[in-house]
Amino acid sequence: MSSKRFGTIETIQVIFQYPDTFFDLIQAMDERNELSVPEHELLYRVERAMSSAPTKERKRIHLAFRTANLAGSGLMSIDKKAGIPHFYFDDSLLQLLRICDRSLRQDLTNAKLKARLSSLRELKRQIIDSNLHSGSPDFLEACQAMSGELNSVIRLIHGNVRDLEMDVSKRMEDISGAIAMSNERISITRHYELLGEITTIHQRHILPTLEFLNPSMKLKDGENLHEALEGLGEACRAHSHFDMADQIDRSLISLNETYKPIQAIAKRVQDFVAKNQRSLRQHNAMESAFEDLRDLFTETQTSHLNRIQMKGDGFVEKTGFMAGLISRSYPSVLELHDNVSTLRLFRSDLEARLEDAVRVDVVPQLPTSIAERTKNGLNIERSEILYNWLRDMPLPETRDLVSHIHERLSTFVGGYDSMVDLMDALSYIMSHRRKEVSIKTTNRFKTLEDGGQHLIYRLRKVTPIQKEEIND
Repeated sequence: MSSKRFGTIETIQVIFQYPDTFFDLIQAMDERNELSVPEHELLYRVERAMSSAPTKERKRIHLAFRTANLAGSGLMSIDKKAGIPHFYFDDSLLQLLRICDRSLRQDLTNAKLKARLSSLRELKRQIIDSNLHSGSPDFLEACQAMSGELNSVIRLIHGNVRDLEMDVSKRMEDISGAIAMSNERISITRHYELLGEITTIHQRHILPTLEFLNPSMKLKDGENLHEALEGLGEACRAHSHFDMADQIDRSLISLNETYKPIQAIAKRVQDFVAKNQRSLRQHNAMESAFEDLRDLFTETQTSHLNRIQMKGDGFVEKTGFMAGLISRSYPSVLELHDNVSTLRLFRSDLEARLEDAVRVDVVPQLPTSIAERTKNGLNIERSEILYNWLRDMPLPETRDLVSHIHERLSTFVGGYDSMVDLMDALSYIMSHRRKEVSIKTTNRFKTLEDGGQHLIYRLRKVTPIQKEEIND
């Protein structure tokens, strides 16, 4: 029995009947970042597989997984490192096992993609050097190798995009889930570790794939992927090798379709990392500010009677977020209050508007042209019409005379111009109506906007003069 050996097919059948043995070997190999498996580890995994297998199967497993049988079947090669035998998987078997278990698939790195690009460049050179002669064995061999390499690149890129999308989504969910846990707050150190893992994926796997697929990428060592394939496609088409040219065109289309999904993954990762980094910075800033406030508060807990308040000058200057807080503009408040003063102002304004409406028969129409003026610069006719209207217009109590007059004139007087007629109206009222009402000019400023023009003015308050004051 010791000299009996299985064939390659029967050995592969046993391997895939008990695949966990080789899955564990590949995983351990990847964790050490090595390409070989030491003999003692292989024997340990085989013994463990035999211990859990039925008695009838143990001999079969033992024969199939013997080192001599694996090497003789062409599935592994043997070499020695520091006197210890090491086994190297056949590339085809290794790729097949990785395909069967998604966790064993390796993401494409910059080095692997550069190796693929160098291989494609070399095959292109061989095809060009053969003068694209259909009868040349070198040309036929290079074309077959190029077809296989193109299919391999497309398969690897598509598989890599799927794996990256799943891996990135899972890691984002893990980070978000850990942060959102209500009963256990994630530590800052762990948060940085998780972000570091997803940033590593972005730097080592996503960005190299984007550069590999980018048609505009300029490389120092030669043509990029698209330039190499497009040049080869044009050469094949020029020599009537249309099948090869069509395959290259299909490959370019397939690779272009993969570029947008990998771009979307990169954008998701960048946005996610930026959001979490911003959150961490805010957390650190709040932690630092809290420590400073706690130190200031601790100083007030001493027996010093003079230290009953926190000294916040240094804290405000250091943090900066309260600087200029008082000088910032706030939304204006609509001053409507449930009191006698507000109701009285509202009633008097309403009565004045109703009085204007009653006088609708005598509403003036100002001349449309303001430009025609007399030699002294005043439009006498326009001003006289406006003054006649203002002479009998009631003046109610108001907190803003300018705005009040503007609203009434713009509502009833035809041809009214705010920047010209309002000044005339205010001048007339301040000169001729002071005996009827008390007008107080304040130091508060407001801005009146009308038709794209702005008028900055002082607030003028109007209050009625009591009869006793008039008699005096």
